[in-house]
Amino acid sequence: MDSQTQKLLGAVVKNTQMRQTTLNKLIGITKDAELKKKIHEQLATHEDISNRARAMLAADGCEVKPESAMAKMSAQMGIAMKTMRDASSRNLAQMMLEGNHMGVTDLTMAIKEAE
Repeated sequence: MDSQTQKLLGAVVKNTQMRQTTLNKLIGITKDAELKKKIHEQLATHEDISNRARAMLAADGCEVKPESAMAKMSAQMGIAMKTMRDASSRNLAQMMLEGNHMGVTDLTMAIKEAE
């Protein structure tokens, strides 16, 4: 596996780790059963993608460093601030959309950097 592929898979793992962290936080906040179900579905998808990317890297003898504690804390603080004022299902769903968009943007940048 070339270094560009390794970097891209590393970006996938870090992105999915961050999503898992934030989705687990949102599961604990929402009271809406339908939204909780959707969060669990997204969480399962991100776990699967992360596991497959890790396996590909491991097969090549590579390992991905976990997301920094500072990045995780920053995400947790952002969630806390946004839900302190409004923990409605609508707001949580909007936060999920924003998180998905950020993930797509980060991975798109990683692809462009690898070209």
